[in-house]
Amino acid sequence: MKSIFMRCLLCFTVTVILFSATLCPAKAITVVEKRSNPWNQAWIYPEDDIVTPNIVIIYLHGDGNNGGSNINDLWVMSKVNHPLKYAKENTLQMTDEVLIICPQSRGNAQFRKQQKDLSNVIKDIHDKFPDALLLLAGHSNGAIAAYKVAIAENPYLDGYVFISGNKPAESSKLQFTKNCFVAYGENDSIHRRSDFSNLFDLDISKSKYAKRCQVTDGITKNAYMVGNWSHGQAPLVFLEDFFWEWVYELALEKGV
Repeated sequence: MKSIFMRCLLCFTVTVILFSATLCPAKAITVVEKRSNPWNQAWIYPEDDIVTPNIVIIYLHGDGNNGGSNINDLWVMSKVNHPLKYAKENTLQMTDEVLIICPQSRGNAQFRKQQKDLSNVIKDIHDKFPDALLLLAGHSNGAIAAYKVAIAENPYLDGYVFISGNKPAESSKLQFTKNCFVAYGENDSIHRRSDFSNLFDLDISKSKYAKRCQVTDGITKNAYMVGNWSHGQAPLVFLEDFFWEWVYELALEKGV
């Protein structure tokens, strides 16, 4: 009787372990809140500890994600469509080498009005990880802020990601900028989708009308994508293979 009980217990234990393995991913997403000036930050990475990332993405949120001086206000970002939300739900799949840093503005995505502070943050992150591929990404108003940084030709950045943004008045100055990824949701207005067309050597006028498309410019290495998202959901581009393939191409070119 005891032997039968032990065999049943063993079978039950093995079953639980196997079942748990199917439900729990091998590598969990880690979110670390960091106090920082001028903005607090959330660091997102897919392991218990990250020492030397090969790829660092600074992500500037759009309107509706603003927080405050209290570190707990970073969690307001999880209530909308934002990479932090995906991380908490464990749906953001990244390799071990990737670190996403999300500054949290105290106003409605006013990064574009604080270019000096933003430049200092970028330099500070570069100094922490000088050998990493460093990209600046922004959504909506955050994309406008990233655009202004690109116009200023920040020396520490290797590329830019503009998500559902519209161009500022100085857009013509980015005519020959390389290593840019442009993403929109299919519900973004058509006129908005043409705002970054000057970044491409090829004609994307037809692609901007598509409900879904993926375009890569062989000359500039810039990429354009329209996904099945609303304007607010456009940061879901972070879950697209097409986006990460573009990122890894840049990483290979940099040799990281």
